[in-house]
Amino acid sequence: MNKLILLTFILNSVLVQAQVLTPNSWSFELSNPVYKVGDEIDLVFKAKIDKGWHLYSSDFDPELGPMVTEIVFEPHASYALVGALKAINPKKDYDEIFKGNYTYFEGTGEFRQTIKI
Repeated sequence: MNKLILLTFILNSVLVQAQVLTPNSWSFELSNPVYKVGDEIDLVFKAKIDKGWHLYSSDFDPELGPMVTEIVFEPHASYALVGALKAINPKKDYDEIFKGNYTYFEGTGEFRQTIKI
């Protein structure tokens, strides 16, 4: 019985010290803050990526294995998506495990989505 109590105490101690990892922080801006109905503008998403981490891009085959970055837009009458999400200057590499090319960001990353107002 004492071993069970000790094991429970140790497991609870580990769980209390566990942290939620948030290696990326995101910001958002408009490419042009002044716009009118009919204009096309870019939504700019910027990621600040902690040292030692990287963020997979959105522009490689999602069937490869690593999870591509996705940004989901709720449909609304005030805008329409124009084209696909664009990754801006990601790094490129080949993964031996997945046997394919992928793109990623380190330090910072940027994605842009064109919309029509």
